[in-house]
Amino acid sequence: MMDRMTLRRSPARICAALLLTTASLAGCEPTADTAPDPKADTGGDTSADTAPPDDTADDSGADTGEDTAVDTGPAPDDCVPESEASVTLCADRFWAQDLDATSRAELDAAIATMPAALRDDALTDPVARAEQLQWAFVAVNALSASTVAVLVPDGTYDFTGLNAPHASVPPEDFYQTPLLPKLFVRRDSVTIRRAVDGAVPVLTASGPGADGVHHGRVFLLIDSSATDVRVEGLTFRGDAESATFTEAARSLHEQDASLYFTGQWGAAMVGLNGGANHATFDGCNFERVNGSAISAVGLLTVANSSFEGALPAPEVADPEAATVALYDAISAERGSSPGMDFHSGIRRAYAYGPTVVENSTFTGFVQGIVMSADGFSLSVSGSTFTTIYDHAVYVLGDASGTAIVDNTFDRVGNGAVKFAGFSYEPNPELSLAGLSDGSVSDNRFLQMRNGSMMVSGVRNDIARNEVVAYNAAADPTGWYDPFQRPGYHYPDAFLITEAGQAGWANHIWGNRFTDNTTTSGDFELFVQQRPNVEDRSISESVVSGAEQTVYFRHLNACSDSPPPCSNYTPSITVEAGATLIFGAPADCADCYPGDSGYISALP
Repeated sequence: MMDRMTLRRSPARICAALLLTTASLAGCEPTADTAPDPKADTGGDTSADTAPPDDTADDSGADTGEDTAVDTGPAPDDCVPESEASVTLCADRFWAQDLDATSRAELDAAIATMPAALRDDALTDPVARAEQLQWAFVAVNALSASTVAVLVPDGTYDFTGLNAPHASVPPEDFYQTPLLPKLFVRRDSVTIRRAVDGAVPVLTASGPGADGVHHGRVFLLIDSSATDVRVEGLTFRGDAESATFTEAARSLHEQDASLYFTGQWGAAMVGLNGGANHATFDGCNFERVNGSAISAVGLLTVANSSFEGALPAPEVADPEAATVALYDAISAERGSSPGMDFHSGIRRAYAYGPTVVENSTFTGFVQGIVMSADGFSLSVSGSTFTTIYDHAVYVLGDASGTAIVDNTFDRVGNGAVKFAGFSYEPNPELSLAGLSDGSVSDNRFLQMRNGSMMVSGVRNDIARNEVVAYNAAADPTGWYDPFQRPGYHYPDAFLITEAGQAGWANHIWGNRFTDNTTTSGDFELFVQQRPNVEDRSISESVVSGAEQTVYFRHLNACSDSPPPCSNYTPSITVEAGATLIFGAPADCADCYPGDSGYISALP
C-alpha cells in the first residue's frame, strides 16, 4: 500500500523529516546552530565517552544508563493510508501522490484546470485551503477505485465568498445545484476523515452568502444516489448567535427563495429527493448551526457527535419569545409557515431507511431530532439533550420498531419525546401509525417544562423511565418550572387519540408501562379518547409497578350515548401496585378536566 502513498514533497518537509538522523543530504545539511555533534554525549553522564564497548555487558534491552533519549525516526506522517480504502488522497497534496496508473490518469484529467497556486502543500490562507479541498473532492468523484478515502488535515477551511456550487454537482440538477454545496460526494464508498487523531478540521463560513442576505450554507452534500459514505472527525461551524437568533437571515439558506425544497437543507446533507443511500457521521461537531445541522433522506447513522444550536438559554433571553419571533420572521419572509423544524440538530423530511443516533449531544435547538418516519425506524441511545425549546425527539408518521433508550433529557420545553401519527385503520391491532412495536425505556428526564412524553401508537414498551423533580436551583429564571402556569401542569406521559397533532387520530392500544418513576411522587400517565376527533381505541394497555398513577378517560359507548362517544370497548389493566383513576389530573387544563361523556368505571 505504501507505494501508492509515496509523495513528491517539498524540500522543506523532507528536511524536517530527516533532522532526527545524522546523515547529511545535499540541500538538507543541518545548520551550525542545530547540527548534532556526533562526538557529544548528550546524556546525563558528563564524562568523556572514550572507552571501548564492554563486550561483557548485559545486552538484554535494559536501560541501565541515565541517557534516555531515543531516536524515534522521522515524525509521523499526517496522512496515513486508510487501511480499508483502495486509494487514499491527502487533501493538502493529492495532486502530487504516486497512485496506480488508472487512478493517476483519472485524477490528472479531473484536476487539469486546478490553479497552480492551489498546488501547494503548505497553504495557510483558510479560503485557499477551502478551494484546495474542493479540488480534492473533484478528484474523489473522478476516481473509479472501489473505495476512496480523503484525509483532511488540521485547520480552518473557510468557504466565505465561495458561492458557486461544487464543481461535481451536475448543472442540470435543479434539486441540488441551487443548494450551492461547497463540497459534494457523488460516488459510493467514500470515507472523509481528519488526517490524524487530534486534528480538528473546521469547515466554516460567515456572513451573508450568495444572495447577500442569508447566512445558511450547505458545507457537505451527499448525492441521493451515493451510498456508504463516512464522515469522521470533522467540525461544521456556522455563524449563528443567540443574540441574533430572531433574525431570519441567520437561519435561512444563502439563496432560500431559489430552493425547490426551501426548508430541507442542513450544514451537512444526505440526499435530497430520494434514494436509499447510507451515510455515517462519527465524531463530528456541529457548531453555531444556521438552520439545521444534518438534513437526511435515506439511511443515516450518527455516533459520538455534538450538535450546538443558537437558541438562547433562559438566562440570556426567553426561548419561547425568541422562537416565536423567528417563526414569525421566517413566515413573513417566505409568505408561508416553516413548521416547527427550522432549527434542529437532525431533521428528516422523508425517509428511505432507518436512522441511528448514538452517544451524541444536542443543545440549543428548537427541536433536537425531528423526523418523518415513513415506515422506517429511529434508534436514539446514550445521548443527551439540553436547552431544547420544543421537543428533543419528535417523530411523525409510522415509526414502527423505533427505540428511545438510555438517554438524558435536561431542560426541555415541551414533551421531550413525542410520537404522532394518523391512522385510518379501524382495527388497532393492525395500525402502524405513530410508535408501534417500539420502546421508550431507561431514560432520565430533568427540568421538564411541559411533561416528558407524548405518545400515540400500539404495542409499545414504556419502561423504567425516571423523571427527576424540578430543581429551582438549577433553573434560576424559573423558565422550566412545570408549575409556572397555574392549572397547566402536564402529566409525565400524555397519551391521547388526538395523536399528538391537532386533528390527527390514532390508537393508544396494547401498550405496556412498567416501573416508571419520579423523585417527587407517582409517575402520572394520562390516557384519553379525545372528543371531536375520529373514534380510536385506548384499550388493552397494562400499567405495572408501584408509584405509577394512570388517569383513564374512555368515552361512553355509542350504543348508550350520543356523540361524542366510542364504538370501542374500554379496557386497561393495572397491577403490581399501580393506581387507576377515572378522570383527568385536576391541574391540567389541556387534559379536558370535565368528565361529561366519559365512563366512571370499566364495564
